[in-house]
Amino acid sequence: MSTINIKLYDFARTKLNLSETDAKEFIETIQEVVKEDIKAATSDYKSLWKEDFHTLDKRIIESKNDTIKWIFGFFVAIALLIIGMYLKK
Repeated sequence: MSTINIKLYDFARTKLNLSETDAKEFIETIQEVVKEDIKAATSDYKSLWKEDFHTLDKRIIESKNDTIKWIFGFFVAIALLIIGMYLKK
C-alpha cells in the first residue's frame, strides 16, 4: 500500500467507522474508479492529439504547395521582366 492508500484506509477506519474489510474494499473501489477515469482521459487526449497532428500535417502540406506556387509565379515574372529588358534594347 502506498502512503495515500494508508491515509485513506486510516480515514475510512476512524472517520467513517468502517471495518478492516470494508475499508480495504472502499480503497480498492476508489483506486479502480480513478484508474478508469485516467484511462478514459488519456484515450481522449490521444485521439485529440491524433486529430491535431492530422490537421497540422494537412496545413503544412497546403503551405508547402502555396509556397511552391508563389515561387514559380515569381520566377516566371522575373524571367518575363528580364526578357522584356533585352527586347527593349
